[in-house]
Amino acid sequence: MGPMILHLLLLASALAVALALQPWRGVGTGGPPWPWLAWVAVLPLFWGADLIGHSRIIQPLSGAALLVLLAGWPLAMLALLPVAGVMM
Repeated sequence: MGPMILHLLLLASALAVALALQPWRGVGTGGPPWPWLAWVAVLPLFWGADLIGHSRIIQPLSGAALLVLLAGWPLAMLALLPVAGVMM
């Protein structure tokens, strides 16, 4: 089994668990906190900076921990899907 298939299986299983937990129920009518939304908006740019700039850039923090702290693991998992798309 190749590493790409293994990564896709892990992604699919984590996504299934995140969707089964229905994280949007805990957010409320006001939506997620605005710092969380802002971080979700810029996170793909930070993770893809080396691809955009065509050079190696050291990224000391992934930002995933901040998303988890602000809204919980299942919602952070769903928010990181576009970031994963940028990185592939």
